[in-house]
Amino acid sequence: MKKKDFIPIHSREKDNGNKLSGYLSRYLFNEKKIEKKNSYEDAVALIVGKNREDEIIQIAKKIKTLLAEKNVPPNAVCVAFHLIQNYSGIIRDVFLQYGIPFNLTDRFSLNTFNPVISVINVRSYGD
Repeated sequence: MKKKDFIPIHSREKDNGNKLSGYLSRYLFNEKKIEKKNSYEDAVALIVGKNREDEIIQIAKKIKTLLAEKNVPPNAVCVAFHLIQNYSGIIRDVFLQYGIPFNLTDRFSLNTFNPVISVINVRSYGD
């Protein structure tokens, strides 16, 4: 990496004794370095689908199982994505369909946001 004038950045933050946090900071989105043996099999799940929509549907079903059958509180569930913008529209649709509360921290274009589209349509209709 240094050959291309990129400077590697190493996190100086400590995991403050939280082993899961430390594990995620080292291995999340880094398939080549994943430890095969870890104690987080019940805490971390990797889900692969046929396409993006299938992937989100599988995630939604897994979350519903955790909430309904395992009595896991919603604030204890986290879904992490690499390149969230490829998934945000599907997440909104599927999670609403499955009745899953969510806080999606993603920027999205206002021309795809239904309240904005409605206001523009009302404004256009009134002219």
